Amino acid sequence: MSVVFGVANHSPNQLIDSLTHHKVVPSRADVLVLPKKLSLRDRKLRKNVLLVSHAPDFMRNLQFFNSPYAEKLKVFVFASPLTLNGYSGVLPMDYSAHGSTGCTFGQKSLDMSLCFKKFARDPVVVNTPINYMTRLVESVIAGSLLNPLMTFIYTLPSSTHQTPIKSAVSDWLLSGKPVIKLHHFIRESGVQVTQRVFDRLELILTSDSAKVFREALLAYKKTGMNSSKLDSICKPLHVDSYEITYILSVSGKSKK
Repeated sequence: MSVVFGVANHSPNQLIDSLTHHKVVPSRADVLVLPKKLSLRDRKLRKNVLLVSHAPDFMRNLQFFNSPYAEKLKVFVFASPLTLNGYSGVLPMDYSAHGSTGCTFGQKSLDMSLCFKKFARDPVVVNTPINYMTRLVESVIAGSLLNPLMTFIYTLPSSTHQTPIKSAVSDWLLSGKPVIKLHHFIRESGVQVTQRVFDRLELILTSDSAKVFREALLAYKKTGMNSSKLDSICKPLHVDSYEITYILSVSGKSKK
């Protein structure tokens, strides 16, 4: 079977120049280019280096590339990193996937050393489609609570409302009580707010981001505010630990 290399950030001409410069092939004439829509099937190729410029052509011939007919063949596939990352067994020559999402790719120069790498057994290439939306949803930070909360609070009168409201909201978050009790915390702060203000606060504090944030906050509270455990609590929930410490810093209850 063949060894398959992925190329995402260089042109076929740039790759051929590197192949000849590093003596992977004697000359440009020793490189084959797969014609579009051609199926190789059980053909015996005359050269050992094949360029595939279209991902559908690669997919069409995947069985051939994994067969004995493709023994000693080096296949270079040109496609986007997202497409190439959907095949296990493809060696990335000028890109690399980072993080759990597989969606962040760094551009780099061609790693020609891969062409000389020895394998006990050539890697089998398997089409493994990736649902990037699912990965992003699973890995993305749940969202900031402070951004919408503080943006709204800073629209209130600074001298009379901002500090008391921040403290009341922080105390409510820390209490673990349902949102219906938020009225009580605001009244205790000594400020009067309109129904519009309360409705906006309730909307922000019942969002998905707020629910996840509160889960992290209450888990941290159960540790006795043990700072050494904060990161381990926040990381799985994708909550910014800074936001936790900020809420605690403005909460009157956390200081008692």
